[in-house]
Amino acid sequence: MVNEPTLIGILQASLAPVTVISGAGLLLGAMTNRYGRTSDRIRVLMRDYRTREHDRRAANAIVTEVVILYRRARLIRTEIVAVAVSIFFVSVTIFSLFFNLVYGASLDKLAQTFFLLSLCSLIVAMLFFIADIVASLKALRVVLSAEPELFEACSRRIRWLKQIDLIDEEELQRKE
Repeated sequence: MVNEPTLIGILQASLAPVTVISGAGLLLGAMTNRYGRTSDRIRVLMRDYRTREHDRRAANAIVTEVVILYRRARLIRTEIVAVAVSIFFVSVTIFSLFFNLVYGASLDKLAQTFFLLSLCSLIVAMLFFIADIVASLKALRVVLSAEPELFEACSRRIRWLKQIDLIDEEELQRKE
C-alpha cells in the first residue's frame, strides 16, 4: 500500500503529464472531426462528379478539390497518429513516475525521455496541422475558381485571393 506522502508525490509528479494528456485529447477530438468532414466532403464530391461529368470545367474543379482533400486527409491522419503517440509517451511517463515513487526504482531519465518524446510528437502534429490549414485554403480557392464570376467578385473585395497559388494546373494536367 502506498502511504499518503508518496501518493501526494505521485500526484504532483503526474500533474504536467496529465495536463498534456488532457490537451492532446482535445486536439485529437478536433482533428478527428476535421478528418471526418474531409472524408465526407470527398464522398459528396464523388457523387457530384458523376452528375457533372459532361461539364468539363466543373468536373476538373471537382477532381482538383478531391486531390487537395485527399492530401489533407493524409495530413490529418498523420496529425492524429502523432497526437496518439504523444498520449502513449505521456502514459509511459506517468507509469515510470509511479513505478519510481512506489518501488524506488531509478526511472527518472526514462520518464524525462518519454515526456520529451511526447512533446516532440505534439510539435510534429502541430506542424502537420499548419500544413492542413494551408491546404484547406487551397481547397477553398479551387471551389471559388470553379465559378469565374463569383471568383472575380470575391477577388475585387479580397485582394490577396488572386495571389494564392494553390495547384499548378499544368502539374495537375500532367498527372492526369
